[in-house]
Amino acid sequence: MSTPDDTQGIVAVVVAMDSPLGRAVKAVDKLTAHLPSPREPQECPLCPEQSWPCHGFYAAALHIHAARLWIAELVPPHLHPRLWPVSPRLPTRSSPRGNDHTQPLWPQEEQSDERGPGLDPA
Repeated sequence: MSTPDDTQGIVAVVVAMDSPLGRAVKAVDKLTAHLPSPREPQECPLCPEQSWPCHGFYAAALHIHAARLWIAELVPPHLHPRLWPVSPRLPTRSSPRGNDHTQPLWPQEEQSDERGPGLDPA
């Protein structure tokens, strides 16, 4: 699907209402409504006074996370670095001098797989 440069493509998906995604559909709608355009990746289209990710996005993400769904699957890949930036790890007992590994600053799920990190409200 091709879209103009300043809008994102959208698709409609049919899911069972009693599935985890079906129960979180309002939060998914809210989260995607707060996604920035590709031309303005730091600005929320609904919250012009806030940079992205905004409070509306974060509130929806918390509901989605509570439903045990992956936030990363609902956000375009080019926005992932804004949600999960990486920085050098702090030294630990096992590596007193530190290392060049990185860890996300944004909270992650207890388990991670190839789909990417989720959002942990704690």
